[in-house]
Amino acid sequence: MVNTMTEGKRKTLRELYPHLPDAELSEAQDRIDRYIKLALDVFERLRNESGYPKNIQVLTEDIGRPTLDGERSNQKENDQNA
Repeated sequence: MVNTMTEGKRKTLRELYPHLPDAELSEAQDRIDRYIKLALDVFERLRNESGYPKNIQVLTEDIGRPTLDGERSNQKENDQNA
């Protein structure tokens, strides 16, 4: 996939979706605006809570690969198949 975005030039919704009618473009812009407002509201709430730096770091931490240590619910079946 070729990156067609250039520094300082942002595409409009019309450029991205030229086939959409005006009503659908308007609805898409409204949804984008609401999504951005929601994301900003979440960020502001986290920033205003005590322990702000810790909370923000949790959002960007690598959770690592899940592991299954210890007893499993089907251990008896696993032992029979071994």
